[in-house]
Amino acid sequence: MKKILLLFSAFCVLINVIPGGIPASAAIIIDHASTDLAQIPDQWITEAKADLHIAYQHTSHGSQLITGMNALQRYPDYGTKYSWTDAGTAGTLDLDDGGIPGCNDLSVGDSIDGNGVTPWVTATRTLLGNPANSHVNVIVWSWCSINGHNAQRYVDNMEILIAQYPSVKFVFMTGHAEGQGLDMSLNSVHYNNQLIRNHCATHDRILFDFADIEAYNPDGTYFWDKDMSDNLDYTGGNWAVQWIAAHPAHELTKLTTGTTGYSGCSGCAHSDSPVQANLNCVLKGRAAWWLWARLAGWPGPGGISTTTTTTIPGSPCPAAMVLGGSNPKLENLRAFRDSSLANSLAGRKLIEIYYKNAGSINAALDRSPALRAFTCSVLETIAPMVGK
Repeated sequence: MKKILLLFSAFCVLINVIPGGIPASAAIIIDHASTDLAQIPDQWITEAKADLHIAYQHTSHGSQLITGMNALQRYPDYGTKYSWTDAGTAGTLDLDDGGIPGCNDLSVGDSIDGNGVTPWVTATRTLLGNPANSHVNVIVWSWCSINGHNAQRYVDNMEILIAQYPSVKFVFMTGHAEGQGLDMSLNSVHYNNQLIRNHCATHDRILFDFADIEAYNPDGTYFWDKDMSDNLDYTGGNWAVQWIAAHPAHELTKLTTGTTGYSGCSGCAHSDSPVQANLNCVLKGRAAWWLWARLAGWPGPGGISTTTTTTIPGSPCPAAMVLGGSNPKLENLRAFRDSSLANSLAGRKLIEIYYKNAGSINAALDRSPALRAFTCSVLETIAPMVGK
């Protein structure tokens, strides 16, 4: 307890140098309202290609994002705008598909391993601990079936990673429809999805709401409560078949069924029959590009960018800037961060706030040599104490 109080005192010193206090943050939620590509300014597609280095691990259902992105990449009207490659070659988004070896997906990894965490946390740590992967700044894991799994364990283990790797963006994800509708039985599909949504909204996290995207047709009609399944069948038919029949000339219809010079989207895992159900992948591919643009800094339609008041990924740790990167006392602070603070919700929140505001803290310290000297003195005094 004494160590926590000491480090919290240092934390308060650093946070209080931010002019105007801690900037507000907000969750990034990608859902059925996040599929209109026309709303994304070209600048943010370009920024995503330049700045993001994504590792995405999934099995069949998670491949729906990739199938949809591939369809966008092949659509003649888009040219090379939505191009992506595993290696991030010039002019493309760097997305390492299947890029986190060691665990197939979140469903397979829903257990606790010998390290006291889920296998997908261990796999992520192995990936990020390799110096060759130091460029990776976005991690995405997908579910196969979420039904019967422990969503609370999932969000708790995501928080462990968020605390340990503050310069990496971790994307939460919900699970696909399985015909259960709004059943809220413990660990059912809807129960788990709601738990994840509530967690992300409460803690200002990044969420790709896989379930919500397939729960609505493009006109905004809701089908999840009609025992919808993962190929968009529901009690009244198949909503993709019905919507495409009513919108034969729409761009989404062309992306799904084809047009001149383009054969359409096909092979959408678990949503390829009827053929119109490939619309599921098209929508998720479009939502994926919303996600990449938001992660690159786009504030969303009508939003105001906050990049001047929040940390750009990779902003130097203020303690390292004050003490000097080679100061051995930094290891005491880092060890306490990883072994003590990261093991509690309150501690993880402190870590998150600290790194979110690193850029602002550094700027304030640079403006005031006296404040910098005082902060250095506090850290020099506390570091040996928390190391004991």
